[in-house]
Amino acid sequence: MRTALTLLLSSIALTACVSNQAVQTIQPQDFTMSCEQLKFTLADLVADFEEAKDDSRITSRNVGLALVLWPGIIVNEVRAK
Repeated sequence: MRTALTLLLSSIALTACVSNQAVQTIQPQDFTMSCEQLKFTLADLVADFEEAKDDSRITSRNVGLALVLWPGIIVNEVRAK
């Protein structure tokens, strides 16, 4: 009984950490940047996406985190739609 209560409270605490804040695709300074500055920013973003792509594959670490944090994943997917 105590273990079930601990798991329930942990699940509630973990789902409270999910944010529904949208990512801005256009930054205010984008309109004042030169072409070279925009190219540099885009190149930097491509590097960030490549790094994120490496972490997004199905790995044992990601599966383990999904098993532990499944309530947060569900809440995140529901809020995204």
